[in-house]
Amino acid sequence: MSANLDQVTGFLKVPIPIYVAGTLMFLVFALNLYVGLVDRNLFFPPNTVETPHYYFNWVIAIIDIVSSGILFLKPTKKQLVVLSGIVWPFVYIGAIAIDIESKLCIGAPSSTCFPTISAAENYLLFGSTSYMAVVYFWQYTFTLILVLLVAVLAFSLVGLYLFNKTKSSIIPNMNQKKSEQNPPDKVKSGNEDSK
Repeated sequence: MSANLDQVTGFLKVPIPIYVAGTLMFLVFALNLYVGLVDRNLFFPPNTVETPHYYFNWVIAIIDIVSSGILFLKPTKKQLVVLSGIVWPFVYIGAIAIDIESKLCIGAPSSTCFPTISAAENYLLFGSTSYMAVVYFWQYTFTLILVLLVAVLAFSLVGLYLFNKTKSSIIPNMNQKKSEQNPPDKVKSGNEDSK
């Protein structure tokens, strides 16, 4: 029965929202790639120390592209979709929140920390130059990343709901067709009655 169910829930039957979530996650990856390539503050702020954020950014970018690939290539695997489209956006959003709360100072020398949480928030989410002399990335890059992550989360939840709804309606239909294809042996029961 599982083989038949896999055929029914093939490529064309996967709800569109899961593919939309995969597309949006790819955009998140592209933005992380962009930040990693252009933000010189990740490399040597203030031109003396390499920050752990440089490595964090590339690890996040790798997870982004893997998550996007899973949402595109394995959209019928519920556990993988949950991990890629629901768990990972929550973890990423949480990581940004923790980063801001720590004044962008996790694993870095105190000399590279922002003076206040609001200064860290204004820099990361709105590209404020009040603390850093130069902001190398587009000022709303991380705000857009957050919006995209929330959208990935929403589309993944809707996609899983639609997929489960379709799946639950397919199984009873399959069982009904099986019972119609294999009716009770009337001849045998008739012979038993005559005896």
